[in-house]
Amino acid sequence: MTDTFALALEAHRSGQLPDAERLYLQVLAEQPGHANALNNLGTVCVQGGDLQRGLHFYNKALAIEPGRTDTLCNRGNLRLAQDRPADALSDYDSVICLDTDSLGALYGRGLALGMLGRPDEALQALDHALRLKPDHVRAETQRAALLLSLARLDEALAAYRLAWATEPGSAKLAQQCATILWGLKRTDEALAVFDQAMALGGDNRELHTIRASLLEGAGRFEEAMRAADRALVCDPAYAEAYTTKGTTALSMGDHRTGWALMEWRWKTEETAPHYRALPQPQWSIKGPTAGQTILLHAEQGAGDSLQMLRYAPLLARMGAAVIVCAGPELTGLAAQVQGVGQVCRLTDKVLPAFDQHCPMMSLPFAFGTNADSIPNDVPYLTASQSLTAEWLRRLPGDGRLRVGLTWSGSPNQANDHNRSLPMHALRALDGLGAQFISLQPRYREGDREQLAAGPVVHDVSPLLTDFDQTAALVETLDLVISVCTSTAHLAGGMGKPVWVMLAKKPDHRWGMEGRASRWYPTARLFRQSQAGDWDPVVAEIRDELSALISARA
Repeated sequence: MTDTFALALEAHRSGQLPDAERLYLQVLAEQPGHANALNNLGTVCVQGGDLQRGLHFYNKALAIEPGRTDTLCNRGNLRLAQDRPADALSDYDSVICLDTDSLGALYGRGLALGMLGRPDEALQALDHALRLKPDHVRAETQRAALLLSLARLDEALAAYRLAWATEPGSAKLAQQCATILWGLKRTDEALAVFDQAMALGGDNRELHTIRASLLEGAGRFEEAMRAADRALVCDPAYAEAYTTKGTTALSMGDHRTGWALMEWRWKTEETAPHYRALPQPQWSIKGPTAGQTILLHAEQGAGDSLQMLRYAPLLARMGAAVIVCAGPELTGLAAQVQGVGQVCRLTDKVLPAFDQHCPMMSLPFAFGTNADSIPNDVPYLTASQSLTAEWLRRLPGDGRLRVGLTWSGSPNQANDHNRSLPMHALRALDGLGAQFISLQPRYREGDREQLAAGPVVHDVSPLLTDFDQTAALVETLDLVISVCTSTAHLAGGMGKPVWVMLAKKPDHRWGMEGRASRWYPTARLFRQSQAGDWDPVVAEIRDELSALISARA
């Protein structure tokens, strides 16, 4: 029997899983209570992809020897693979009760706690594991990922660099360092490190495409195009490279090429799961329009939908009946757009009858929009008169210039770290003699403290329940000052004066230079001269606002 178990071990270690399984079963036929054979057979099953059978043998081994720490760790790892982090955590905790310095259990505990949304406890477990084994690359990498999820970028960068120093040949770790450097606005360092990642990773479609994105974000458009083209040499059908080229073309002002390339987004890993498969054909200006019912459906952020609703009146004037399908926060406002005959919600299981459809961000491509044919007749968004009257009754009418402020967008937006600014940066506007009203429906950590510290803005956030309410409030204002978020598109679409604060490399829709916007005639653009430095932008706005208040007086 001992010889058979030894043969099974030898086959297992050499990767001969079918032979190892047969021999372990032979051992168990003679000795059903052989806990080592049960544990090892469970591992053979897991390695062969049969998790449920592996769990069966681990459970049998633990029924015989409940205190087997190796089997408890193995079962914990399997439960993690089954997306059962709470059960896995129970196994790891059982191991740690028996062995407080179990490296495997501490690492697994860090993974399980991270999956359970308990990052601080997860970091404690991983720190303990790293004290035992400082060169544990997987523990350091998981620690870095947790720090990144907590937006502790400097600490995350340090952790990834430690992992990379331990495993210097890892292109993935180099890429992570470059990405965080980019998030920290250390552009030159990010590109230098990414070049190292490229050297380690070789000709790789993903690495070329990410590098193209970094170069596009740095405003180095020609280099970005070349990098994306190199990705397409590696894989001519790689959708992410085409959309990166699309974004770059739009940033360069080539709208016709850019919008065409952005149609590849439906084949990207990020966007493909959100594709709305509809049996009706997708509308294009080359196809029939008059007499057709066309469904326009939202697909991305609220700002994108607000920007693209401008096309609904055009379709109506071409003889189409227009249905808008959007999020619940937008349906009320969309219903008031000229030419929109019906609205429905994205969550509706049954849609109204229609002949053709078009995703909203495909409308510029469908219309063949170029830089000189952007439809910019405003207002195309209008506020409810009754809601506007309610806001006029709520707000003090003291004769001062009434200014709406938005300083941050959704933190989940990929470029939010560049486009948003902290509320305290707007303290420079205090004392100008204007009445400032917050257009923020939600506040970030630290904003509440700023609000409590002094009346920079009048807070009405509990009342901003949807875009109907926000539009009605905007209608009462003399001016809106906003970062690149939905507020800017709302005010611009309403034809209200709006000053937009833009990052050094803004979103393509604002162009790369100049004060004016092709999309919004009433917008005025205030641009960073140095990436990440908002102080000069706010100072310029203060000067302009002061002059406006003086002229008004």
